Amino acid sequence: MTNNLNELKSLHKMAFGDSDKYIDFFFNNRYESKYCYPEKSNEKIVSVTYARIIDLFLNGNKIQIPFLHSIATHNDFRHKGYAKKTITKALDNLKLEGFPFVLLHPFKHSFYENLGFTTISYALKKQINPTPPIIKVNDTGNQKIDSDNIKIESISLKHLDDIDKIYKTKAKQYLAYNNRNLKEWKNILNEHLEDNGFGYLIYKNMIPICYILIYSNNEIRELVTLDDNLLNHIDFLDNTSFFEFSKKEAKYTMGKILSVSKSLYFLPFYDDISSCFNVDYEGELFSIKVEKGKVTAVSKIVNLDNKKLLQFSKSSLLETIFGLSFLSNTEASIFKDFGLFLFDTY
Repeated sequence: MTNNLNELKSLHKMAFGDSDKYIDFFFNNRYESKYCYPEKSNEKIVSVTYARIIDLFLNGNKIQIPFLHSIATHNDFRHKGYAKKTITKALDNLKLEGFPFVLLHPFKHSFYENLGFTTISYALKKQINPTPPIIKVNDTGNQKIDSDNIKIESISLKHLDDIDKIYKTKAKQYLAYNNRNLKEWKNILNEHLEDNGFGYLIYKNMIPICYILIYSNNEIRELVTLDDNLLNHIDFLDNTSFFEFSKKEAKYTMGKILSVSKSLYFLPFYDDISSCFNVDYEGELFSIKVEKGKVTAVSKIVNLDNKKLLQFSKSSLLETIFGLSFLSNTEASIFKDFGLFLFDTY
């Protein structure tokens, strides 16, 4: 086991160039042997996929879903199919565990599209433009913008509760989001700070209003604000950009169906819909029962009957589950339209 762990650490170092300190943190806090899927050549690990389980809030449902991350292949074995093998191994194992679908943030969308993944969220890259008065971070004490008292503090673990409040207030504006708890936030902040990242927490009239996590290269990792106008008055944000989740802009998170029958339970029907439907998924036929917007029963069938028919492709089913319904006007009118709030990339 120790030899395997040393091999995994060496592979991680080669693939991502992270510091030894960060790699130790990763394997102490993110790594679970149960969710590690290595591929070997001549008894040596040459490629690996990891998964971690995230708590997802999806249209009123609280579920646990695997998130693939830190997929790495040894330099000498790239472009030889090993990445595909380890990802397939992960998908097969997670399917056996009974998960309905899996998520990831791709290094390249086209690569994962060829593996059957589909985009389920989009992000708009927004640029911040300065507007006087400008507040400088290194100023001491409270600063004023109009009648509002503004205070900026460097982020540390003491800010966990306030960061969580900001995040949850924003996330609940969406019908789908990563339902982070304080333990997860502690992991994120520890990981971020261990990797020489930094950040700021902004208060307005003593109320936490915005948090910003910034990588060591000054690229913004996460920015969540409850007051968009406030960003234009912070000096270090001048001409910087950040992602805001939107309906249809740049591709972001991807996913893949593992179990069609289990995934059908998460179709986001409008709350006033109670009926029965037939479903055609790439030739597989199902009957579903919907009560007050919730799918309460799913069964496989051989022949269609006179119930209303819903037809899905491999991509459109997951898109619809995550609020991106691209069906016909008649069919789309029965499904909720929303977006996914999920920053995670690894």
